[in-house]
Amino acid sequence: MVRSIVGRYNPEGTDPNAFAGKVHVRSLFGLRADRWDHNAHRIERTQRDVRLDDIEFYHAVFQVVGRSTVLQNDQAVILDIGDVALVDSTRPVTYVNDAYAQWLSLQLPRRSLVSHLGLEPPGGRRGTRAGRLLFQLVLDEFKDELTSTPESVYMQLALYDLIGEIFTPSEAIALHRRIAAHDFAVVAKLLEVAMSLELADTPSASQAAELLDRLALFSACGSRRARQRQPAPARVERCGA
Repeated sequence: MVRSIVGRYNPEGTDPNAFAGKVHVRSLFGLRADRWDHNAHRIERTQRDVRLDDIEFYHAVFQVVGRSTVLQNDQAVILDIGDVALVDSTRPVTYVNDAYAQWLSLQLPRRSLVSHLGLEPPGGRRGTRAGRLLFQLVLDEFKDELTSTPESVYMQLALYDLIGEIFTPSEAIALHRRIAAHDFAVVAKLLEVAMSLELADTPSASQAAELLDRLALFSACGSRRARQRQPAPARVERCGA
């Protein structure tokens, strides 16, 4: 039952007869959120679990109760109450808990988030105002069970912006802006060339198709260049509340 809600995770280091846990699921602005309560010392998601799930999400995992260590990509991140980690569902991950723990997880579709940010969020910063704002926003909305949170594209984009602010280092943002500025200049040049061809008011189908093909090729090259230039992602990061 739990696996059908949050994916394949396995409690380790706890007597099955002594294990206790529950999952509460809600929709926040059209994004799925779940709250885990459990007493497992160790919870693992293996490479086999990743393969069987075949899902692509980021999870913003907030520590609500207790203290945990998140292990992913050869990194160990300690979470205290109010901290948030960005976890990649396509990679194995291990959670180690000192005692009883409660997490609040916000599920973020990978393609939508990367498309909005223009890059994969590769890192994070601690103690930002954005981190405190995101934690309080998600926690308050999740707790307010009497009020339904309808799907809102604008709120989703606001959450994506906060994630980008927290987990994207300034050097990656600067690089992305330089690439975007260069790409804009190339598009402007293409439009200038198209206008210099002195096309009729309504270009022929073949002329329009040729111009669209050039723009599509340019867009694909620009996206590939951006992926090649950005730093290698380090997807588990801590942001203190």
